Amino acid sequence: MSYEHTGSSDERAAAATADVATCAAELRRYTTHDLQQSPSSPYIYSAEGSLPLVITSAHGGVMKPEAIPDRTYGVLTPDLGTLPLALRIAESVSNCCGGKRPFLVVNLLSRRKVDPNRQCTKEATSKCEASRDAYDAFHQCVEE
Repeated sequence: MSYEHTGSSDERAAAATADVATCAAELRRYTTHDLQQSPSSPYIYSAEGSLPLVITSAHGGVMKPEAIPDRTYGVLTPDLGTLPLALRIAESVSNCCGGKRPFLVVNLLSRRKVDPNRQCTKEATSKCEASRDAYDAFHQCVEE
């Protein structure tokens, strides 16, 4: 699934916003966690937990907004299935722990756009503001 659009920058921005909303709605179908969009990046979602456990999905995103250039260094291939796996693990942990939940942090961007699992170098971001914002927001959610 790729979210690339043609048209003016305003049209592309509107389409990207709609795509984020669509992708987030899809996420919510697979988890009872209360996923919230990061105020720093529309591509990062997190859910509060009540257990001392953080489950992340750094490479499971599929969004490829045209406004964020592809990275050219590092690992560029996706880890297929890691996003649904992270959601299933979070749900299973919650079920096994009497409803207590792990914290959850999800990156919706394709690994070609940002790799939050790397140190913030040319390997992690495409050196554009939106890519760096997503990287920073992902790590901020993990730290909180």
